[in-house]
Amino acid sequence: MTTNLPPRPDLGHLKRQAKSLLKSHQHGDGAACPILRQLYRFANSTDTQILASDVKLNEVQFALALDYGFSSWNAMKHHVEQSAIMDNGIVIHRHNGEVWIDGVPKLSWGNPGQCTFIGALLRALNRIGEPVGYDDLMGLSGAAFRFCFAHPDWDWSCVDGMLGYDHGQAAMDTLGFEGGWAEGESETRVAFVKSIDEGRPALGIDLVRAAEWGVITGYADEGKTLLCRTYFDDPGDDYSRTERLPWLNYLIGERKPPRSRHESLLTSLRIAVTYARGDGFVSGGGCSYKRGLEGLETWISDLLDDSRYDPNDYDSFCKHASINRFVMDSLIDARKSVSRYLANHAEILGSENRDLLMNLAGVYSRIVAELNECEKYAPKGESPAGDDWRPEMRQAQVDSLREVVGFEREALRLCEQILSQNN
Repeated sequence: MTTNLPPRPDLGHLKRQAKSLLKSHQHGDGAACPILRQLYRFANSTDTQILASDVKLNEVQFALALDYGFSSWNAMKHHVEQSAIMDNGIVIHRHNGEVWIDGVPKLSWGNPGQCTFIGALLRALNRIGEPVGYDDLMGLSGAAFRFCFAHPDWDWSCVDGMLGYDHGQAAMDTLGFEGGWAEGESETRVAFVKSIDEGRPALGIDLVRAAEWGVITGYADEGKTLLCRTYFDDPGDDYSRTERLPWLNYLIGERKPPRSRHESLLTSLRIAVTYARGDGFVSGGGCSYKRGLEGLETWISDLLDDSRYDPNDYDSFCKHASINRFVMDSLIDARKSVSRYLANHAEILGSENRDLLMNLAGVYSRIVAELNECEKYAPKGESPAGDDWRPEMRQAQVDSLREVVGFEREALRLCEQILSQNN
């Protein structure tokens, strides 16, 4: 009687199964005989006769393939390596020891947005059938309301989409997924393999070249090598490959009941208030940050500290100019998303809250407009000249950012008003 392959057969497992059968035969274990009897020369042999015969690994593989209903080992190997279509329609490829989920789009700056954590999470969620868009995911996770600023030492990490708040967990709770982290090298690699085998891409940071988030789409060498989509992939590459283990990861788990749309919107506004009023903190890596309104005020104060921008200390000057621009671009992206998110969901809390939500969306639109004006005074590129960021230009940026702070305070007031009306 023919044995059926499991729903998601793995070639590595079948190879190990064949080797295990060969060892059983060599040790005189009769449990191997029913499968070996698939071979023509053993069709009418007793267990004793089979165990007394010399058997090679290729014969065991052939017998195993016959037992699974295939004409040869190569025929079964070809079948396993072809696309495995799962119940949810996700296609998993297996070929030459590599396993990967088909159809995860590439990542690029600005597509779908500037926040690399949300961009990577969006690619993973869309691939498993969750039809959320970038602006809604930014809003529902609360990432669109975030602002962190590294101080006293400026650092590019301040724009990270998981800094200062677990926006991944907020997104998972809202959309209806289990989610979380894996810890320890061996445990993390096992978790990545399990996630891919179950048809769910995972997330990791610092996969290739720089500490930005990407999507883990597959693996090779039983998880020693990761296949991934990152913001640094070469145009001609299908997937980037790395043996580097990300120092942060995020896993998408099984489905669970999602929050209601009403509660999801209120939760995102609570995150906005938490962020705006947030205190400073120190990351696990020892970097200090300021959040929300305090972060914006710190940015302004540091822009007025001319000692940071000595053109004679060119490396420091370029670092500050680059981070300044990076922070501004990230903030523009976030506030654009929150304005669209609120406008798209203005009807959810009923007519008595619609005008307040539209007013709030309008405040964030004015923030974007002011930041676009502010951007004129911020140098572009990684190697600006000293004249590209003179003290009067930084003062103009400060004046513009003070307007932004005023709008942020108005946004905070409206958020708290809406929340108070929906307790």
